[in-house]
Formats: sequence, structure tokens, C-alpha cells
Amino acid sequence: MAFRWIPKEEKFYSDFISLADELKKGAAVLEQMLAADRPIWDKADEIKEIEHKCDFLTHEIIQRLNRTFVTPIDREDIHALARFAR
Repeated sequence: MAFRWIPKEEKFYSDFISLADELKKGAAVLEQMLAADRPIWDKADEIKEIEHKCDFLTHEIIQRLNRTFVTPIDREDIHALARFAR
């Protein structure tokens, strides 16, 4: 393993994958909710939980970005990707 003077944070990639998974899950639940003749309002609570999880993941990404000196991609791109999910 090579020694680095300044470590590069790589966890951003797995965070973006987790965020994308939650967004896909939210889209699927929304589709289920609206697919019936009448909206299934019980799905709204499930969507709200997914939204809270996405907010938490976004907050974690932004916090990590603020603590990280060297990032794997441009800081502005990480911020834009994280904010896009909101």
C-alpha cells in the first residue's frame, strides 16, 4: 500500500450509490401509489420515510465534503450531485 501525505476520501462513491438506490425505491413506491384508479394514500408514509433517508444521506455527504481536503472528483460536482437528490 502506497503512503499518501494527504489521504483521498473515497466513500463518496458508495454514498452516491446508496442515495441513487433510495431515489429508485422512492420512484417505485410513487409509481405504485399512483398506478391504481385511486391513489393509495398509505404509500405516502413510505415515501416520507424514503425522503427522510435521502435527506440524511445528503447531509452526510455535505458534512463529509466539508471535512475532506482531497476529493475524488471536484467539490462543486459532489455538492451538485448531493443537492440534486433533494
